Amino acid sequence: MSNTPRWLIALIMVLQGAVLAGTVVVPTDLVTHNQIVINAAPGKVWPLVMEPSSWKMGPRMINVRGIPGQLGEQLKGVMDDGHIAFLAENVEVIANQRRTIRLSTEDGKFLGFAVWTLTVQGSGTLVQYEVYSQVPLANLGDTPAQIAAAQKNYHDMNYQRFAVELTALKKRVEGP
Repeated sequence: MSNTPRWLIALIMVLQGAVLAGTVVVPTDLVTHNQIVINAAPGKVWPLVMEPSSWKMGPRMINVRGIPGQLGEQLKGVMDDGHIAFLAENVEVIANQRRTIRLSTEDGKFLGFAVWTLTVQGSGTLVQYEVYSQVPLANLGDTPAQIAAAQKNYHDMNYQRFAVELTALKKRVEGP
């Protein structure tokens, strides 16, 4: 087994063939774990997990096919300008407990998963939101240090955004 770091192997692969119109694209792992306790039963939180567009930033989730909120439902994440950011499919739905969506590009390339887990905690609900994805990012820098810093910034920015979104969910469920 090689002692070459994974990031360097990925960078070499990118430099060998993933140059689009002069722009280097680097696959970037995004792994986040966020959580918040909401003072409500899971049954009060669940409908909003199934309809995140009402409290989450970014793309609106629009049903493409399948029964809304059910296993196999297919959605598209649409930005305000109409651009499709990603496709999603409910691959796990356990009412009031867990929802997992598979994320892909518009042309079907796998991006990752997003998982919401609801657990009773005292008189409230612990909501955990985890994202595991690999996103192709461009223009991260010229050196390994610049690329690593840009990837860390991407992770931190998303982690903070997800924390803000969970706080919005909490406020939406609990009220003012």
